[in-house]
Amino acid sequence: MKSTGNGRQHAGRSNSMSSVQGDLLASSQACAQSRLPSHSLRIGYIDGQPKRVNERAVDDQWVTFMKEHAELVAIKPFQMMKLFGGSLPHWHDQYPHSTAVLVERLRLWVQQTGVNTIYVNVPALIPYLMHARNQGHIPLRFFIIAHSVGSEYWIKQWVAIAPLLQREDTLLCTTNSAYRALLNISPIYEMCLQEPLCISIPDKDEPNPMQRDEGGARQLLCIGRIEDVKNIHHVMELVHHVRAKGHNVHLTIAGEYTGANNAQIEHYRNRMQELENQYECSSYVTWTGAVYGSQKEQLLVETDILLNLSTDPGETFGYNLLEAKAAGIPVVCTKWDGFKDIVTEHVDGVFIPVHWEADIPQIDVHTGVSIVCNLLSDEQLLANMRNEAKGHVNTFDYKLVMPRIIEHLATQTSLSMITFDPPSEGLLLQPLSEIHAYSTSFLHHLNWEHRNILSLLAEPSVCSYEQWMPLCKPIIGHFADGGIT
Repeated sequence: MKSTGNGRQHAGRSNSMSSVQGDLLASSQACAQSRLPSHSLRIGYIDGQPKRVNERAVDDQWVTFMKEHAELVAIKPFQMMKLFGGSLPHWHDQYPHSTAVLVERLRLWVQQTGVNTIYVNVPALIPYLMHARNQGHIPLRFFIIAHSVGSEYWIKQWVAIAPLLQREDTLLCTTNSAYRALLNISPIYEMCLQEPLCISIPDKDEPNPMQRDEGGARQLLCIGRIEDVKNIHHVMELVHHVRAKGHNVHLTIAGEYTGANNAQIEHYRNRMQELENQYECSSYVTWTGAVYGSQKEQLLVETDILLNLSTDPGETFGYNLLEAKAAGIPVVCTKWDGFKDIVTEHVDGVFIPVHWEADIPQIDVHTGVSIVCNLLSDEQLLANMRNEAKGHVNTFDYKLVMPRIIEHLATQTSLSMITFDPPSEGLLLQPLSEIHAYSTSFLHHLNWEHRNILSLLAEPSVCSYEQWMPLCKPIIGHFADGGIT
């Protein structure tokens, strides 16, 4: 009877594996028809749509850019989740048996598609896939981007990834401040490839921004997520004081409300409504919701100054600052994290100082008011900044940046994967302090020394902004810059 039972279990598992095998093969059969030589770069990626519009815009462009230089093999999100038995919670429930199943399924996908590199654009899956790759000694290199570092969610990810990263993997870090933050987590991140996030540059012969009626309101734009860490409340305060000083301005806030949960979203939405009532600003503030495509392009064409007052610990690059630069729009933004890598002070934008001596970063809003008023009072300065913005954007042109990244990925593909540690199924359950030499005492500061990777990843990120900022300060304290140049 025992033998029969085992046979049934094995048969059931085989049927399950056959189903997954068929799904994975179907997801990439078009690409698999023309196999490249083993040394060629063949990149797998998850062909899905991020929920947030801003993330979707970046990811769509990134995949499009890569397709011009490498062969990509898509896997649908639901098919990827079948590797995990349907969901990450289910995978956790079945651990450690689920590791062996994931290893087999991942190996199968690699064999079927000929993929030698995977661009993991669903961050939550990275540690699990890396662990399976390492356990199975699967010849698969990872390509991941450090879009974010300092949020509670992302620091957990980077703590989990550090013991799993291999020298043949590629971690793209797009700003110097993010690189420093990663090094504050682990010395393994010295291996980062440092290249800017890239963008498609408009043709030189595209029309200049529209001419505005003399005496009409100057257009200020704040675009991106609407959340407390983005300091939209300070944007509204700044614009209120600019108008009080006699400047006729109109503010457009384009974005979607985001947050850790619905309660946080509703709390901030109510706060914005209270500010609207306090400042009586309904006549000069427009809320558009999330914008993309031609609607976003039209907004950029009509904008005189872009405002970004974020002190988001998860901020890295500030993609809307790059879009503004490409559109020839001067920027007034906080001197925070990767913003300092995009904006050139007094050339194509001006920084508002951020001080972080206390628990929470403090924005010098009154200095911001003076900056905006000075720009609005000097049309020649604004015109010069528009020209400088367009002149400096070529550094971020994907036609220059992407070939360098692809060349690096191809070099990584040529490396034999010989650095695997002996398989350790229990690695994800061992105390963090015992499995990796992390850089600083931040584990003690966060009280994570005796935590393990699985518990860290399974735990929801629930700290409020006020709770989290003092905790992450040892890692990202350098994001803030209170200096005035």
